[in-house]
Amino acid sequence: MNRYEHESSVGFLVSDYQASDYLKHLDSASIFLVALESNKIVGFLLSYPCTETEDISIKERIAAYKHDKCILIKQICVDADTAGKGVGKTLYEHLFSIYPGYIFFAAIVTRPRNLASIKFHENLGFGNLFSFTPEDGIERGMWKL
Repeated sequence: MNRYEHESSVGFLVSDYQASDYLKHLDSASIFLVALESNKIVGFLLSYPCTETEDISIKERIAAYKHDKCILIKQICVDADTAGKGVGKTLYEHLFSIYPGYIFFAAIVTRPRNLASIKFHENLGFGNLFSFTPEDGIERGMWKL
């Protein structure tokens, strides 16, 4: 069993992304926030306006909330040595300050259950809306703030 096949309670990053996957997302993400500490990357947030998602089923389900000003958070990650020090919360607070009046959706891995990310998002006020399984075959829940 690899680390992607069991529940995660210690970190956010349970997707089996490689550097090439992140480079692909960087090309399409219009919002990419990076947290630095002593010139070292300690966290990042990858997101884009909901209208820019390539997954039609997600776009249609989000459209049902009839809000044209929304951001879809694809991924947030914090370095393991920095976890629990407020980096993720700071990244979100910065995103919220850039986009006041927007609704925020976050896709969170549910199989395997990503307990750390679920708890983190619940503490920020996000609530679970629905589940979906994109092309990568990893089940996720869509959460909304």
